[in-house]
Formats: sequence, structure tokens, C-alpha cells
Amino acid sequence: MKELYKAQNSKGAQAGNGTVLMLAVICLGFFALVTVLMLTAASNAATKAASAADLAALAGADAARFLIPGEPCSVATSSAHSNEAILTQCSRMGANGEIVQISVKVPVSIVGWLPPLSVATGTARAGPPPQPWLTLP
Repeated sequence: MKELYKAQNSKGAQAGNGTVLMLAVICLGFFALVTVLMLTAASNAATKAASAADLAALAGADAARFLIPGEPCSVATSSAHSNEAILTQCSRMGANGEIVQISVKVPVSIVGWLPPLSVATGTARAGPPPQPWLTLP
């Protein structure tokens, strides 16, 4: 009888280890989930910044070539704002200023209601296609 009692109570030194192990596994899973959310949010913001910069540069270049009305940088600002980005730099280059270079930023937040952790930036340049046939030797 004493041996049976001793066999039943021999696990007393390990009582609660399963709880601690499961708590560690849950914390590790939560950490992995937050890491994946952060990487996904950064990737999403980078893609949004690149797209917004491309579209703003194209809109600005169209305005610079008088294909649409407006001043190129203000048209680019409007386009960036429509794509949830903030225009940080707009410059015109080329002989007639018809090449537009744009930089935008987009805030990076894990979840929409949390404050942004960082910003993703995007830069693009747009203008008329090169015309080598117009260059005379």
C-alpha cells in the first residue's frame, strides 16, 4: 500500500510544469503573430507608397504636358492624397519641366486604430518617352 501511495505522489516534483510550458508556447505564438502582423503592415505600406508615388508622378507629368488642367505639383499632391499618401517632394526637370519627380510617405501601423510606428516612402519619376529620332547629329 505504501508503494502505491509513493508511486501516485512521485509526480509531485513536476506538478505545474505543463502549465508553464503551455504558457510559454502561447507567449511564443503571440510573439510570432505580432511579428507577422508587423511585417505584413510594413509590406502593405511600402506597396501603397510605391503605387501612390507612381500615380502621382504620372498625374503630374500629364499636367506638365498640358494633357490635364492644373499645375503639376498640385495635381500630384491631389493624386497622392487620393491614394492615402502624403507628398513630401515634387520637382520638375527636363527642358520644359515636363519630367516630374515625386516622393511620398505612408504611415505604417500594425492595426488601423493604433498610432503609426514608422513611415514607408516611395519615389517615382514620370515624363514623356524618349524621342531619339528628334536628336540630329
